[in-house]
Amino acid sequence: MYTAKILADSIANGVRLVTMEVTFPRFILAEFNTHRVFSRNSASSRAIPVHKRIAQVWSNPFVPESFGLNKSGMQASANLGGWRASLARWLWVMASRFCVLIAWAMSKIDVHKQLANRVIELWAWHTVVVTATEWENFFNLRTHKAAQPEMQITARRMREAFDASTPRELQSGEWHLPYVDEEEKEILRDKTDDLVKISVVRCAAVSFERQYAARTINQCITRHDEMRSLAHWSPFEHQAKVATHEEQKDHASWSVCDHPEAGEQLTAGFMGNLRAPWLQYRKTFQGEEVWTAE
Repeated sequence: MYTAKILADSIANGVRLVTMEVTFPRFILAEFNTHRVFSRNSASSRAIPVHKRIAQVWSNPFVPESFGLNKSGMQASANLGGWRASLARWLWVMASRFCVLIAWAMSKIDVHKQLANRVIELWAWHTVVVTATEWENFFNLRTHKAAQPEMQITARRMREAFDASTPRELQSGEWHLPYVDEEEKEILRDKTDDLVKISVVRCAAVSFERQYAARTINQCITRHDEMRSLAHWSPFEHQAKVATHEEQKDHASWSVCDHPEAGEQLTAGFMGNLRAPWLQYRKTFQGEEVWTAE
């Protein structure tokens, strides 16, 4: 069930921007989310119907590939073997069965999914859409033997996908658009704004695990506008265009560096959490950094 799939891979001015769809055990999400250079949206226990989550966990619960032998420190250096390994696996699966029954019972008395689904999160597989220009620290840190074993597997899958993919060179004004295929780009080649909105809505739909659901253009535009009005900005972080120099002057952080020929000069750093020249769609909206209730 561990998967890592490239959704969009672009490069401009030597800066590579990659969006992936990744599935891993839900219980390592907190560790994954410590990487602040990532833009991400993911499946939500508040959004997915209880009956759907129950079916997923009952039929395919996450079970560790091995059970470490307890010792001091954060990493197990050896694994349980023989009957203890078998018993640990059985206990883990039985715990999932028990908690699924609890979640089912809670749903029958109309407990909302934002609580009922929490009971079974430990055994759930979790899908995330993640976008970044900075990957090396994550790969180095999370594939290291000191990382949680499930995180190591996840990071290795992601690095393998990253290394196997070839980025597409984009020019000034062109867009990096996850979940938009080449056929759609051709059909809507004169409607870039619509393509961007389609990408936003599909990235947001991972909350419900419905990112591949069919929607009309008008449905996507309506949903995009609803999220914009409610300041649900995170799905707006996966789309980015190659910014002009003027746009970089307006949006980027700038630092002084020594140039071998020109001497001291200003160099653009980041726009949001993406390295220039990538201008995040979210950053094109005034006041996106602070939401105020109307």
